[in-house]
Amino acid sequence: MYRSQMQAFLASEADNFSLEVFDSLGLRNLIQTALDEGKGWEKKECVLKSPLVVVLVLLMTLHRNVSIVNVFKSILSTLRTKRERLSLTVMSEEALYHARARIGVDPMRILFEKTTHLVEWK
Repeated sequence: MYRSQMQAFLASEADNFSLEVFDSLGLRNLIQTALDEGKGWEKKECVLKSPLVVVLVLLMTLHRNVSIVNVFKSILSTLRTKRERLSLTVMSEEALYHARARIGVDPMRILFEKTTHLVEWK
């Protein structure tokens, strides 16, 4: 599969990408709300859509001993169930770093505030 085709596929899936655990908690809607309120949506058309980048950041917190690149590769591995020949090297490391910075702090803070009620703290 050509790089441009892989990027097009990733871009089409990125808007809808979510993990089942996130959907079961209603996090998909919370992520979109946090991006709206925190003005974290991408300003121009790009492959790494904001909801996918938020999921990447959330997964990075669960896998703190793994690099951002390897966490993203695990996301791509999940997407490979839909497109077998999807390369695991679609994005450069720099693109991932810039995408995370593009989201900013505000949407992540808002998402945290909106999800704290989902967890019972002891």
